[in-house]
Amino acid sequence: AWAGVVGALIVVASLVWAIFVPQGMVKTLVGDAITLVASSFGAIGLGYSALRVQRSRGNQASRPWWLMCAGLTAWSVGDALWLIIEGVLHESPFPSVADIFFVLYYPLLFMGVILLPVARRGNDSERRTFLLDIALVAIAGLLIFGNLILAPLVTADSSDSTLQLVLSAVYPALDLALLGALTMLLLSRRPVTDHSPALLLALSLLTMVIADCTFSYESMTSGYISGELPDVLFSIATIWAGLAGFHRGWVLAAGSDLKVMLAPDAESLPSWRLPAYHAGASLILLALAWTPSD
Repeated sequence: AWAGVVGALIVVASLVWAIFVPQGMVKTLVGDAITLVASSFGAIGLGYSALRVQRSRGNQASRPWWLMCAGLTAWSVGDALWLIIEGVLHESPFPSVADIFFVLYYPLLFMGVILLPVARRGNDSERRTFLLDIALVAIAGLLIFGNLILAPLVTADSSDSTLQLVLSAVYPALDLALLGALTMLLLSRRPVTDHSPALLLALSLLTMVIADCTFSYESMTSGYISGELPDVLFSIATIWAGLAGFHRGWVLAAGSDLKVMLAPDAESLPSWRLPAYHAGASLILLALAWTPSD
C-alpha cells in the first residue's frame, strides 16, 4: 500500500506544480526534479520485481522484468541529465545527450514486454486472428502518427533545428513499438489469476504514448516548457510501471503459489476491442485529413 501512496503523492505534486505555479526557473527545476523522482520510482519498482522473480522462478523468467527495469533506468538517467542541462547549465535540454537515454527506453521496454511468457494458441484460426489484430493496430498507429505528427511537421514553418524536428517525429514513431507491445500485452492469452500487473503495465505504455504525442505537438507549435502537462503525463506513465513491478514482487514475496497474470485471457475479458478502437479512430482521422479546407 505504501508504494501506491508514494506514487499518488508524486502525481499530485506534479499536477499541483503544473497547474498552480507560475512560469519561472523554480518551476522548471522542481518540475524536472519531480519527473526524475517519478522515473526513479518506476525503475526501482521494476527492479524489485525482477529480483523477486529471479529468486523464485530463475534467470530466464526474470529477464523481461530486468529489460523493463533497464528501460526505466535509462529514462531516469535521461531525466537526470535533462535536469542538469536545463537547471544547472542553463542550456536547452532538447535536443541534447539526454535524448540518447530517452530513446533507449523504447527498445528495452518493447523487448521486455514481448518476452513475457504467453500461452500457445489453440489453432491456426486463433493465431491468424491475433496477427490480424496486431496488423490492425500497427496500421492504425501509422495513420494516427502521420495525421497528428508527421503531416504538421512537414508543413510547419519552424525555426527549430533539424535535429529537434527529427526528434519530435522520432519519439511518436517509437511509440508505434509501444502500441504493438500494448496490443500484445492485452490480447495475448496467459494464466488468469491477477489482472493488476498487466493493467498497470498497459496503463504505463498508453500514458507514455499520449505523453510523447503531447510533447511532440508542443515542441512543434508553441514550444515545450518543463513542468507543464507533458511532464505530468511522463510522471504518471513511470509511476504505473513502478506499481506494476512492486505488485508483482510483493505477490512473490508473500509466498503465494498463484501464477501472477501478465495479461487477461481472451475468454475472461471479451470486452477488449482494442484493434477495432484503433481502426475506428484512424478512419475518423483520415476523413478529417481529406476534408477540404477553405
